[in-house]
Amino acid sequence: ALHAVVTTLRKSYRTQGAIQQACQAIKEGDSKTAWKVATESSEATNASDGVIHLATLPKQLTTALRSMVKTHWVPHLLNTKLKQKEKLKAIDAFRILCPTHAGPYGIESVNAAVETILKSEGVDTSEPWYAGRSIIIQKNNNALGIFNGDTGLTLRETNETFACFNAPDGVRLITPTLLPEVKTA
Repeated sequence: ALHAVVTTLRKSYRTQGAIQQACQAIKEGDSKTAWKVATESSEATNASDGVIHLATLPKQLTTALRSMVKTHWVPHLLNTKLKQKEKLKAIDAFRILCPTHAGPYGIESVNAAVETILKSEGVDTSEPWYAGRSIIIQKNNNALGIFNGDTGLTLRETNETFACFNAPDGVRLITPTLLPEVKTA
């Protein structure tokens, strides 16, 4: 019976460089190596290598994140000359990792702070599927070829909104209403 089959995924396509090394150490239960990689990673030879920047966040989360979001995210979202694949690559090179879902430094608070910054920089965040929304899939959908943990970006082209994902042959555009459960990433 198929329910007895177990598959172990051994290669990550979502993270690279120091982030991938730290994640691997965590998976192996090696907290010493994970901490060493996280605290010693500050440079990368390639912007998409994944660099860890540790920061102690102050009470004013929006203030703390403003410069990073303005430097690493906003220019790519507002640049109309960038192709879909280039925008995805730029956004994938910038991630804010949170220790929890809720709370003052959890995903919900960080996403709210980032959306406040995006709005102040001219990104219209008033719609649920606003252009520039970074998303993460929460549930597999084999028919669409979308799986839990896949990340993408909402883009608007020719008055239509699409969720844009990396694909082996380039970029895949999917109408947001077809997506399984999704959250802001």
